[in-house]
Amino acid sequence: MAGSLELVKSDTVTSAVSTVLVTDVFSANFDVYKVTVTGFELGGSPLSGHNLQFINSSGSTVTSSDYDSATLGMKTLNTYSNDKTESGTTGRIGMSIGTTPSEAVSTIFVYNPFSSSSYTFYLNQSMSWGNQWVGGKSIGVLKQTSSITGIAFTTNTTKTLNNGTVNIYGVN
Repeated sequence: MAGSLELVKSDTVTSAVSTVLVTDVFSANFDVYKVTVTGFELGGSPLSGHNLQFINSSGSTVTSSDYDSATLGMKTLNTYSNDKTESGTTGRIGMSIGTTPSEAVSTIFVYNPFSSSSYTFYLNQSMSWGNQWVGGKSIGVLKQTSSITGIAFTTNTTKTLNNGTVNIYGVN
């Protein structure tokens, strides 16, 4: 039997922000969520990587060193790149963000975010353009058994995110 998606929340960024916060989206209604990120535009060059953090049930962004992640960048013109982070303060996502909004798209599956007895895991696939197409695959975990209710997106530089849309679906 095929699963179905139920839109939980959609959030659009229309001005420069350092962090995109999407709150009150994960609940006991679903164990798995699909998150799509499209049209993020970076506030200046050069390209920047994309990170995520989770938001706990108190409404605080989890910034402790409890994120493990690994990313494979599959470049069309150069050799592939690997990035691994242990005990990081953010989870890496294999997507570069450029200064043109249509250059990047990412699909993230988040597993067990609301469960306070399980770690929160994610799996990401992305495609982005810099000076070449780059496919990305990432896996990650927040090593905390806390109830997670939201997600935050940042860059790995001090640049802002100027545009973009985040859609979050519950997976039945």
